[in-house]
Amino acid sequence: MIPELRKKFNSEFTQENYEAFLNDLDTSLKYPVDFRVSETPLFLNDDLKKKLLHACDELCKQVTSIDFKAKMKDAVPPHLHIPGETDHPKFFVLILRFAGMIPVSFILS
Repeated sequence: MIPELRKKFNSEFTQENYEAFLNDLDTSLKYPVDFRVSETPLFLNDDLKKKLLHACDELCKQVTSIDFKAKMKDAVPPHLHIPGETDHPKFFVLILRFAGMIPVSFILS
């Protein structure tokens, strides 16, 4: 987190701007956003940003690998298997936990 950017964002935040941001999301996509949108941006330094992007790249490589389904067959108990499941996930949720902060969730598709 970059403290100077956080302070600037907080000092310039208005409910009107936030509602305009939500409206922009709802009108620029095919469907309105039907999930809670982050109330605050993350201000990350370049080093942490590179680490997070690298981790996301590694996750994507794993879930798109040819043998992903075979590797994961024992990860989910049999009673939770989904009929007609595809070889690769259509999306996954990434939850990041930083010390002293509320967990941050991303849905990647």
